[in-house]
Amino acid sequence: MPTLANVATFLTLLLVSMRVCYGFDIVIQNQFSSGSIGKGLNYLEDRTNRLTFNDLPPISEWQTLDKDTLNAGFTRSTYWGYFTLTNQSDTEQSLILEYSYPLLDKINLHINQSDELREITIGNDLPFSSRVISHSALLVPLELKPLEKARVWFQVKTSSTMQIPITLWNQQAYLEKTHKVSSYFGIFFGVLFAICLYHLLIFFSVRDRSYLYYSLFNLSMLGAFLCLKGFPTAFLWPSVHGLSDTILLISICGGAAFPCLFSNEILGVARARPLLSKALYAVGVAALVLAAGSLLFPYHVMIKLVLLLAGVSLLVNGVAHVVRLIDGFPAAKYVFLAGVFSAVGIFITILEKAGFLPHSPLFEGAAYGGVLSMTMLYAFALSFQMNKDRTLKDQMQRRLLETQARLNSDLDRRVAERTHEKEKMAILLRTTKALSLSDDNIRSAVITVKHLHEILKPLKLNDAHFYCAQQSSDAFTSYHLCEHGVFVENVKANETSPTRAEALRALKKTGLNGQEILMPIQSEKKRWGVLTLSSYVGDKETLDFDLLENLAQSLALSLENIASEQNSRLASIGAMAAAIVHDLKNPIGAIKGCAELATHSDVESERNEYLDTIIGEASRMSVMAHEVLEYSRNDIQLALSTVSPKAFLEDISKLLGQLFQPHGIEFESHCSTDKAITLDIERIRRSLINIATNARDALINARIPNPRCTLTFTEENNQFAIHMADNGPGIPEAIHAILFEPFVTHGKSNGTGLGMAIVKKTIDAHHGMISFATSHDMGTTFYLSFSQAFHNEQATSQQHYPLPKNSISLTGKRALVAEDNPVNQKIIQKTLESLGLVCHLTHNGAEAVQLASKNPFDVILLDIEMPVMNGIDACQLIRKQSLHQNTPIIALTGHVAYGSDDQGPDKYFTSILSKPFTRDALESSLAKSFHITLSTLGNVAEQ
Repeated sequence: MPTLANVATFLTLLLVSMRVCYGFDIVIQNQFSSGSIGKGLNYLEDRTNRLTFNDLPPISEWQTLDKDTLNAGFTRSTYWGYFTLTNQSDTEQSLILEYSYPLLDKINLHINQSDELREITIGNDLPFSSRVISHSALLVPLELKPLEKARVWFQVKTSSTMQIPITLWNQQAYLEKTHKVSSYFGIFFGVLFAICLYHLLIFFSVRDRSYLYYSLFNLSMLGAFLCLKGFPTAFLWPSVHGLSDTILLISICGGAAFPCLFSNEILGVARARPLLSKALYAVGVAALVLAAGSLLFPYHVMIKLVLLLAGVSLLVNGVAHVVRLIDGFPAAKYVFLAGVFSAVGIFITILEKAGFLPHSPLFEGAAYGGVLSMTMLYAFALSFQMNKDRTLKDQMQRRLLETQARLNSDLDRRVAERTHEKEKMAILLRTTKALSLSDDNIRSAVITVKHLHEILKPLKLNDAHFYCAQQSSDAFTSYHLCEHGVFVENVKANETSPTRAEALRALKKTGLNGQEILMPIQSEKKRWGVLTLSSYVGDKETLDFDLLENLAQSLALSLENIASEQNSRLASIGAMAAAIVHDLKNPIGAIKGCAELATHSDVESERNEYLDTIIGEASRMSVMAHEVLEYSRNDIQLALSTVSPKAFLEDISKLLGQLFQPHGIEFESHCSTDKAITLDIERIRRSLINIATNARDALINARIPNPRCTLTFTEENNQFAIHMADNGPGIPEAIHAILFEPFVTHGKSNGTGLGMAIVKKTIDAHHGMISFATSHDMGTTFYLSFSQAFHNEQATSQQHYPLPKNSISLTGKRALVAEDNPVNQKIIQKTLESLGLVCHLTHNGAEAVQLASKNPFDVILLDIEMPVMNGIDACQLIRKQSLHQNTPIIALTGHVAYGSDDQGPDKYFTSILSKPFTRDALESSLAKSFHITLSTLGNVAEQ
């Protein structure tokens, strides 16, 4: 006989099944790993907070979520959610339902499975021991038999923000993910704690409050992130309810207070900006008061006040950073960057939590990366400021000692000249102090000339020049500082004649040449230039050459310090740029590879044109990144090939036509030589495009009527010559002498300023010459000449030397590919299959080794950097297998180059293919591996 309880349960399930008309269904297939439960979820807002499970309306009356995560912000309402799970796999599935925001107060789940209804309650307000799974996250286990279906209703109440990120995991996948994430967070929290402890010990040693505020800020961030991961509830005090909420409030208060106090100390705000200093202190004190109030008042009341104050703290702190940055305070740039990185990271995480950005480890971890960057930059600012203070103190002490010694000696020898010597030393100190504040070479030279004018009473200054030694040659760049006794406001760079440059290089020490004082500016490391002052009137014996030498040394020291700071800045920028460029290579390769695959498929001609444009742009971005990295390493490896100049001109003319024609610029090209040329065609092509792009921009900006550009290939004095001429406004006179120097730009809002420097380095690598002629009326013409370009053979009018067009067939051969990037996998697979190969894919080196041990392959392609096992280790293990001791193995890498040490990839691989690669490059590498001669159109000789 059925009991009354069974009857009640049956009736409840019947009513529930009658209410369910439709809902968000999650289908589980074989090999299921994980899936987000978000967009499409049925949800219901209960503003009365009185609905029970038996009072719920039909699902058809619920709303459907259109974002990845249900996020309602701060609300007093209760939210209900509904979804179904269907196991369509042929095995029993052990699943875990994860609510990955551990600050949710209470979650009631009603699970209808196999005609049984069970209820599970989890949440931050419940004792940790009551959780179904003992874990810092909120987890619910589910077991689904094959073809079994489960319906899940959940009710969420919380005093925190109502954000409900839900993920369904395979149990094994979740364990692997937990292990990996625990390792990452262990490193993250360990680094934060170590930094905090280290600087706290420094504080106890030096008693500088900057270190105390910095350590307390790190401790606050550590507490906040621990709370957001639910660790206090799990590990610190499991039996206390709401402990994570309290610690989170206190941590946010600390995160608002201590950056303000830290900025006030490290940036010297109290001395420079008293009013701003009071505002920083007021925010810090208010945050500490709220931290104390968090122990007394409810969480739902305090969290809004705390977040409001955090926003005020961010605003006031940002104002302080910007103000001190404008003031020119040295450490302000690092503190400002720290605030930017932190704000960007937190903002990205907020957008991801709100569902505006896709749920991914990159966006989820942005806040951690931003705070860690902020921590590192704060530490760097502390170190920088400490070193700067120490250096300035040492320099001042050393200079004071030197000055004191010199004054004592002068007082013993020349008592009668005491007043004059004191004035002279005072001026020297003022000069040295003024030079120490300068950050520009020309400004330092102007400061020195002005103080010289004050010191040397007989000097009637007419003209002053500073001849700055160029880094890339023995030449000098001339800067006219003073003309007819008046200092020039806008100093311009000018070329120095070879005769004058030779005389300046021969100058050894300060001297007088007729009516001109010559002062070589030279430190222990290098010759910086020569300072000249003309129209001197007076007796040679009245000149104090020792003082002139001291001032020259002070100027040299100033220039050396400026160069050192610039080099450090460039090194930091170079390291950051190299990391960014390397990170951009995979998406660039994906764009280029997908577009190139589309061009080899049967699509409309118009789409092919679009795809060709995409390939060209992606190639150009990749080449630009490669050239910048190559330039930073000061290493150009030429890939020479012999081509017909007419074929090359036809090829480059098509590209330049596309560059000029959309802007109404007339373009012409001419070739008057048939001799074959041997050059790095791709680099010369990019150099011409660079020059043409500058010409196009100048013509557009100047709005020249009937704009035109002409490209000419010719032979001059048995040399291959290229002329590119335009009728634009000409190159500004201010940059004539330094056009080919790095970081020179004019009239552009973007660009690195490396374009013409790279062009110059490319021409130099070919042992060629580049020059230009320009004027406002006639435009600009660039002249490129190559003395070693002409090939030994004479090309006839019927011969052509186009770029190679490779085509090979490897039908039936088996290829093993190990690549962790899914997009790259697809590109490589489709390309190999188009060549006739049978492709087998793996995701890491370990899988590749295992598959290769059981199956023979004709060729193996391994990515160098992969999870679990990298390509080099995998290659070594595969080589030890008898099946593949002689199998061609091709390395795939996103790096520009590897070293030639014994551990480099070239020791183990047949060839190395740099990503992103083209279809032709892959065919060439395969042909080399299989010893196949590529079929080409024309006669191509590669060197």
